[in-house]
Amino acid sequence: MFIPYRDDNPSILKPYVTYVIIALNIVIFLFQLSLNPRAEYEFNLSYGLIPAKIIGVDNATIISDHELNLQRITRRPIRLDAQPHSPFITIFTSMFMHGGIGHLLFNMLFLWIFGDNVESGLGHRRFAIFFLLSAISDCDVITMGCFSFLSSRAVMSIISSWLTPILLPFMSNGL
Repeated sequence: MFIPYRDDNPSILKPYVTYVIIALNIVIFLFQLSLNPRAEYEFNLSYGLIPAKIIGVDNATIISDHELNLQRITRRPIRLDAQPHSPFITIFTSMFMHGGIGHLLFNMLFLWIFGDNVESGLGHRRFAIFFLLSAISDCDVITMGCFSFLSSRAVMSIISSWLTPILLPFMSNGL
């Protein structure tokens, strides 16, 4: 595995949308860091995407499942004060949430390197729409009761779109 630090492709447009996405991710992560561990867990539970909510599982069931899991880990009773929001809200809020400093740094590094070229190719408005739709389309129901962060999935879509023109000639030749 390699860790890129730059690319050689010049950008035609200044990647303002990429800058805004990176700034939002950093601000939200710094806010998460300012919380105590319990408040951070409740914040993640409230604003992270919970696929079980998409299929209609109620908040009480989700909260009680998380309380039971935490009680097994800590061996003491825990009551959470979280209220998981509607999937229509958390689909967007989870795009800017990260599970740790490494998660944030690598996502922002790859967004910084590849996002400017994709934004330059698509234009600002279409790139913003592409980023949002990439994260939304990558929602899954596999994690069910767990909260999920969609930030990595949106960045992976940007990397994939950057690689598509490079790989397309090989794919059309049957390789």
